[in-house]
Order: sequence, then structure tokens, then C-alpha cells
Amino acid sequence: MKATGTVGLLVKVEADGHVSDVKITHPASPALNGAAVAAARQWRYRPAHRGMDSVATWIEENVVFRLK
Repeated sequence: MKATGTVGLLVKVEADGHVSDVKITHPASPALNGAAVAAARQWRYRPAHRGMDSVATWIEENVVFRLK
């Protein structure tokens, strides 16, 4: 596809570390936006904690697409 750019995402990480929602905050092209969201939905995180309890939280991520 030979496209480059950065897609800004807001990712909701649940208390078990899986991604439940992804919002685009800084779009690039439609193809890159879709690829970034699809990738983020597969990611797993170490969840945030409040005291000893795991909690859901929103985090910001940037997905950078560049040619090699």
C-alpha cells in the first residue's frame, strides 16, 4: 500500500488487560485508520490499579506507519 502516517488512538483497557474500545483521535488515511484500530484491538496490557484492585482505564497510543 506504500502509505505512511501516524494514527492517534484512545484505547480502553479493561481490568483484565484486554482492549474493549478504540477511538481515533488523530486520523491519517482511511486505510491506516482501519489498520491501526484492528491492531489495537489485538493488544493486551497490564491493567491499571487502584490500590490492590485492577481497574479499567483509557490510554492514548500512537501507531506510526513508515516505509522501510
